[in-house]
This record gives sequence, structure tokens and C-alpha cells, in this order.
Amino acid sequence: MANTRRLEDVIGAASALEPVGAHLRFVRSLATEARGPIRRDVVGLAGQWAQYAGWLHTAMAEWDKAASWFNRSLEWASEAEDADRWVCPAYSRRFARARTAGRA
Repeated sequence: MANTRRLEDVIGAASALEPVGAHLRFVRSLATEARGPIRRDVVGLAGQWAQYAGWLHTAMAEWDKAASWFNRSLEWASEAEDADRWVCPAYSRRFARARTAGRA
């Protein structure tokens, strides 16, 4: 993900969305199928990719899509018991909703 973020700095959010979407689809399928002790880590990773997708959609002013990914990120962070990830998606979701309503 760190390499993808560096690449995004060069090519822009719109160009990064397709490869990030591919990563997200893959990790989402892993999260759907994961069972046992590894599930928490897989779901946590999926939450990180979902949060990143939300930020990309925010950068492109696609507020509804951003809010949707931030919501998913928050759900996965909660399931993974990843308290460090609870705050950012929650505030990001609020920002995206405020932008949609024209308040930010």
C-alpha cells in the first residue's frame, strides 16, 4: 500500500483508483472467506484498503462513494478491533457527508 500511495502522489487519485480497486477487490474476497485466527488480520487489512479508497474518492469529490468506503472501513476496523482505524474513517465519513450537503 505504501508504494501505491507514493505512485498516487505522482499519477493522481483518478489514475490510482483502478489499481487500488483491484487490490481492494482481492483483499475484500479474502476477508469474506477468512476464518479462524487469521480473520482479524485480513479484515484489518481490508479496512486499510477501504479507507484508502475513501480518500481517493474524496480527492475526486465523489462524496457518496467516499462515504461508502469510509463506512466499510469503519465496519472492518471495528470487527478487527483496530482502535487506531476507528477515528480516521469516522471523521472522514463525516467530512464526506458534510461536503455532500454543501457544508464543508
